[in-house]
Amino acid sequence: MVKVWGSSETPRFELSDFDTDKYMCIAYRVRDDCTMAAAFMSKTSNPPHYRVLDGSKELFYQHRKDAMAYIETIDNR
Repeated sequence: MVKVWGSSETPRFELSDFDTDKYMCIAYRVRDDCTMAAAFMSKTSNPPHYRVLDGSKELFYQHRKDAMAYIETIDNR
């Protein structure tokens, strides 16, 4: 993904752009200031746990609905 300087268009990514060996990206949100938050599902644990990265915050949840609720409440600042 390339961001053109001065472009008013919000950057777009594929969820798989953020996958790692241990986590699969299930959702992300890009704010107007181009900061972003993403929710991930563990690939290795059974049952899976969920991780949310939001700036310097790293949050963990037992249930997908809780991780998704956090992502959905992020407003575009």
